Amino acid sequence: MKKIFLVFLVTFAFLAAIDAIDPVKKTRSILSDREIEVINGEPEPKIVEIKPFKNILEKVEEGKKILADSSPLAIIERGIKKKEISLAILDIKTGEVFERRYWLEDHEVQKANQLRTNTCGKDDHFPYLAPVEDDPDFFVVVNWWNSYNSNLAIVDSECIDEGRYIVVANKTLISNERLVYPEDKTGKKYSDIVYSPYSEQLHRPEIIQEGFNFLNEKVEAAFTGLEVFKVKSRAMPDKIVTDTISPVFVKNLFINEQSDPSAMLASDDAGRRVAERVLIRLGLNKELAFRYTYSSVGALGLGQIMPQTYHNIVHDYPEARLIKDVGMGRVDVVNAIKASVLVLDDHFAAVVKKAGQSGRESKILSQKTEKEIENIRAAIYNGGPGKYHSLTGNISMAIPETVSFLSKLNLIRELHLFD
Repeated sequence: MKKIFLVFLVTFAFLAAIDAIDPVKKTRSILSDREIEVINGEPEPKIVEIKPFKNILEKVEEGKKILADSSPLAIIERGIKKKEISLAILDIKTGEVFERRYWLEDHEVQKANQLRTNTCGKDDHFPYLAPVEDDPDFFVVVNWWNSYNSNLAIVDSECIDEGRYIVVANKTLISNERLVYPEDKTGKKYSDIVYSPYSEQLHRPEIIQEGFNFLNEKVEAAFTGLEVFKVKSRAMPDKIVTDTISPVFVKNLFINEQSDPSAMLASDDAGRRVAERVLIRLGLNKELAFRYTYSSVGALGLGQIMPQTYHNIVHDYPEARLIKDVGMGRVDVVNAIKASVLVLDDHFAAVVKKAGQSGRESKILSQKTEKEIENIRAAIYNGGPGKYHSLTGNISMAIPETVSFLSKLNLIRELHLFD
């Protein structure tokens, strides 16, 4: 019995000694919700609080607020011209959101804009984000460059924990010439905007759903507004305009307008992920999603409406009471959706009028299926009423842009995103 008791005392003393020389082990057992790191073999552990989060959209909003509250971005216009860009970065391991600033040289940005491509991995034309701090903790990898909506990834200085950090928002400088709201013009020549760019790490079901809900809500509000004012169709004068066009078609058209043709048509999932990118941008940015989205020819907003087209619609549908300012009217989401519906109606009215000049041509048009009518509407929305040949009942496919536009629409339609 004495021997057993002696063995017990020796064992207890041995375990106590191990505990005494291994404080990290002891601390780990106590702090089960913390990660303990021993730096350079030092006995004092570095405690990193683990803060699990359930809703990444809350972290996106936190990142936006951090950037909105931080100091204005700097510009250097002498010598090598460059501008600051600020990133809000989420550490998914700790739940912390923090800011990091980098320099972008103008000549590299201009080159990237000229050579922009959707092919990832070719970084020879992507701008380099030089850290403002002398000793950076993080490096920025540009997967795809598109100004404030660039796909950026973060790796730490030791290139470990890939995927731990996510860019949830950025603050960039935009020329005041591209801003339509006076309150957005906070600088003399350039102004800061805060935006959440698309990235693979943000391609998540809850964000897609947020964008889906937002688009549904805004399209419903636009249709309701047109119904309240009893805006009549010019293509079918005996009907209210909203009775002649499907809301699902309008939503698919917006996804089409904002989807890259080469990426969608080359995809191996029938274009689903490319279509979801549009919903993600809407989910992340809501009303600001396409507030700054100018095309090379001046089209603007969710529906990419040209200035003169919008001006004509305001004039021809006064009962719709659209915003008269051409810039604001195209970026205000509900107003822009109303305008797109009316553009669809106006252009189709021109087709109906032309076909009505001949009984044969009118008959050809009247025999079109609903899907064929939608294809005609899409083609003429993209390129004007002249895209439809009333004599043959065919859509002109001479321009590659029209071909890809309709090909994308057919893919999007088959996804049944809104059915």
